[in-house]
Amino acid sequence: MEQEIRINILPFLIEALSTKRSIRKDIDMLYESDKYKFYKKAKESEWYNNLIIEEGDIYREVYAKKALGIILCAVDDIDLFQKFLQIIKKGWPRAFSYVKKHDNIDIKEYIVNLKSEIDDMHIDIFNSELTVLYFLSINFNKKFVINEVLEVLEKNLLQREKHYLGLEPSSYSFDKLPDEIKKHAVDLRKQIYSEIGEISTYKNLFDSNVNIVKSEIDFISFLFDSEKLSMDALFFENCLCYTKSTPVFQLKNPPL
Repeated sequence: MEQEIRINILPFLIEALSTKRSIRKDIDMLYESDKYKFYKKAKESEWYNNLIIEEGDIYREVYAKKALGIILCAVDDIDLFQKFLQIIKKGWPRAFSYVKKHDNIDIKEYIVNLKSEIDDMHIDIFNSELTVLYFLSINFNKKFVINEVLEVLEKNLLQREKHYLGLEPSSYSFDKLPDEIKKHAVDLRKQIYSEIGEISTYKNLFDSNVNIVKSEIDFISFLFDSEKLSMDALFFENCLCYTKSTPVFQLKNPPL
């Protein structure tokens, strides 16, 4: 019998909410309805000062902390959960609709249906799509179609969770890299930006024909793979991703 994979989706849901600019006003409005309670609840969480919240710009940090308080309070408040769910529906209508229509969630099929959008989709947006899809599926008791894409997603979430909580021997932040590697990474970022502009998708980088990318592909791959350095860490915000294997974060869920 296979052992059930248990993923704490909470930190990744917070990350998704903090990067979705189109729902920030909605988060503000809901947060203002009981901001002291939300603030107090967030402050009690082990995630409040975690790198996953602090790694982005000041706006991402603010909205991550607001979302953290709201979500933790929504666990025991059905009315609040319904309001929170409406924000999720507004921010990710495609994922919401897919989960509502399907009893068996096929993440591979979902990605295929994104079609050509993936190539030009910012990595934050792509990650948030899969995070919200996974979150909704778990919390509405849907079944996953078992395939290699699901396995890769769950493995990645578990590794990131352990990484953020410092549970892997190899866990580190960008600041812990040797000085010569940090300097080279920063210089490389500047050179690539000057050659092809700001990087917002993997396609922008790896489909590039500029010499600096071709000549440095081994170094970039080294940072991405062996060092577990995220795309965001090197090219977006010089920050990094971590993880922990705890029970799935699950709201008390009314029907969709």
